[in-house]
Amino acid sequence: MSLLALSNRGEDMRFKLFIYVLIVVAMLSTFCKEKVPPVVEVAPEEVVIKSDLFTFNPPGGWRVEQGDDVWDMYAESPGRKVNVIVASIPHIHMTLSEMVKKDIDFMMGDSYEMLEKTEGIKYEGVNSSAVRYVSHKPPLEGRYVESYYFFKDDEILNVVVSFDSETGVTPEDVTVFFDNFTPFP
Repeated sequence: MSLLALSNRGEDMRFKLFIYVLIVVAMLSTFCKEKVPPVVEVAPEEVVIKSDLFTFNPPGGWRVEQGDDVWDMYAESPGRKVNVIVASIPHIHMTLSEMVKKDIDFMMGDSYEMLEKTEGIKYEGVNSSAVRYVSHKPPLEGRYVESYYFFKDDEILNVVVSFDSETGVTPEDVTVFFDNFTPFP
């Protein structure tokens, strides 16, 4: 066997050995590698109601007047919600804390059960809070209701009462429910 042939054979063996070592290292690194789950940062859930839901000159709706307070109310159905919008907020002469207390006192009674109160809801960057309660009064019996009070420095910016339309509530149901509605008798 010539020296050239031996040299070529040695090159082949070294190349094969190199490939073999690479394969073994790759396999070892795969099996020995510690499995670390990826870190997923979850932002805190934030309820945001867009201002394009609010129309202050709605076709229809109804008005309630009580002393100096004027309530323009109407129902709409964006997506899976049926919202009752309380407009004319500048004409409501109450602080947020006064209104929430009276609202809960009125709405609770024997007809409502409060489920939870949530702080820190953002409405166009403004802090606000929500009260969630369930109705025990037809036609909304057993259906979840959320009250949103949008405020800044205890001054009310807007109020939205939302019903879950997936439970079958329609704007017509809500209109019937609030018909002849007197907020705080």
